[in-house]
Amino acid sequence: MAEGFVNSTNGTEDVEDVSDDYFQELLSCSFIQQRQEANGKDYFTIHNLLHDLAERVAGSDCYTIEKVMVGRIPRSVQHLFIQSYDRRVFQEHILNLKNLRTLIMSDSTDKMTEEDFRHLLGCLKKLRVVHVNLGMLGTIPPCNGELKHLRYLGLSGSVFRNITLPPTFGKLYHLEKFSIPPIAQLHFSSNEGIANLVNLRYLRTYFGLNSPDIGKLTLLRTLPIFTVKRTRGFEIIQLEHLDNLRETLIIEGLRNVSSKEEAHQAKLANKEHLSFLILEWNTFPHNSSLILESPDNQRLVEEEILKALRPPSLIKSLKIRNYRGSRYPS
Repeated sequence: MAEGFVNSTNGTEDVEDVSDDYFQELLSCSFIQQRQEANGKDYFTIHNLLHDLAERVAGSDCYTIEKVMVGRIPRSVQHLFIQSYDRRVFQEHILNLKNLRTLIMSDSTDKMTEEDFRHLLGCLKKLRVVHVNLGMLGTIPPCNGELKHLRYLGLSGSVFRNITLPPTFGKLYHLEKFSIPPIAQLHFSSNEGIANLVNLRYLRTYFGLNSPDIGKLTLLRTLPIFTVKRTRGFEIIQLEHLDNLRETLIIEGLRNVSSKEEAHQAKLANKEHLSFLILEWNTFPHNSSLILESPDNQRLVEEEILKALRPPSLIKSLKIRNYRGSRYPS
């Protein structure tokens, strides 16, 4: 997908569905073979002969840096897999590959330094796919805004918990997937956050997105947590057009929804691809200044809001937390 090899035939079919059709066809023809690890996890391989044929067809377009690097990296290489990371090789050879479109780094190799990551984003402007294993990362370098072709950015590593995105991150207009460790929490140095990444489809983080105007990302497939706030850009109406959301959605802060009319604007019934939905009314301490209505009025409002939310009819699981109403919609 990120390389532009997958296209919808009629313009309306999801490229994910087209990609899956391609994969299933290759699997049925045994070009790709399914295997299973000892822990029961599935993985896929290709036969050695098919692998050798693919290498011959690809020619100098593809290159793998193994544990022992032999010979020079062809200047014309477009797709590079780093199985063994060496700073000298990276600085003297890889940064000179100006036609490079793909750089994928094995998670099992030594980790790339933050300085080399900054040079990578600053020097190789034609990259469409980047996945690197970083030892430490606090802030993504600001030069990333010059990567106008970037579709996929993946960062792996076990030691960073907070990542700050520079203002230029919002200029990656073609970015479709941003992959980070789920335990990493994103921080935005710009008030606009990532609202301009209108082609973004996948972003997973356990902490959700503390970014305003998320409703502009209408192609988004993953949004684990959305927190409703009484702040512009975080209203529940931001969910109105996010009908491509899949898997699980947790909506927190429903006490910040003031009426059934406001709740109806989320249009949850249209999100037919969701499997699991959690609706959560946040709790406030006793005598909190945010509690402005009597308990009876609050219960009635919450009952009306819950009725107006109307989850998708084919939802597999619905959980309701901290709800104080005395009845549920029929």
